[in-house]
Amino acid sequence: MSINTADVEAMDTAVRRLLAEPNLAARLSNNARKKAEQFDWSIILPKWEKLFQDVSEIPK
Repeated sequence: MSINTADVEAMDTAVRRLLAEPNLAARLSNNARKKAEQFDWSIILPKWEKLFQDVSEIPK
């Protein structure tokens, strides 16, 4: 769900929809959690290490 936060009516509609549809709120919450977990340090660090390793192996 994406809305213009400057649009008061759209915000009102979105909040009312979330309150009326608990499954939607749960689904949005779960999806947000999954997305945030992709940026966990235990996942990001190995990617950075590989990048630095790859770059260091480029012939000069």
